[in-house]
This record gives sequence, C-alpha cells and structure tokens, in this order.
Amino acid sequence: MLATDFKAMQRVQLGEAPQLLKVGESGDFKRGTLGERKESYRIETYGRVIAITRQVLISDDLDAFTRMPAMYGNSIAQLESDLV
Repeated sequence: MLATDFKAMQRVQLGEAPQLLKVGESGDFKRGTLGERKESYRIETYGRVIAITRQVLISDDLDAFTRMPAMYGNSIAQLESDLV
C-alpha cells in the first residue's frame, strides 16, 4: 500500500510460516498454521542542511563537494535500514 500522506496507515499481512518438524519413519506430518498480523506505519520527514560557502567551494581540496551526494546516499540507505 502506497503512503500518499502523513497519516498513520495499517496493513494486514501474513505471519511467519510454522517451524518445520522432523518426519518420523512412518511419514506422519504434523499440521501447522499460517497466522496474520497487522502492521501500522506512517511516513516521516528526515533531513539536514550543510552550509556550503564560497570559501568551502574554493578551498575544497578533499573533493568533498562532489563526494557529498554519494555520502548522503549512504546515510539515507543506513537510516532506512535502521528504521525498517
């Protein structure tokens, strides 16, 4: 389900599969069940601002300005992983 606003959303999904059990010599399989669970989620806004002055652009001997998009991408991916 796609989140289109900041309201809390709920979604029902399958629970985990039952744990497999050893089958004896007679071949008797035991029954298991699949449950369901309700997940609740909502979108949030995250961000930071970094000041990039004229002096920073001119004195950028570490190539930080061109590396910044990739650094932000890694940071965003890590935040997404931590939250989910």
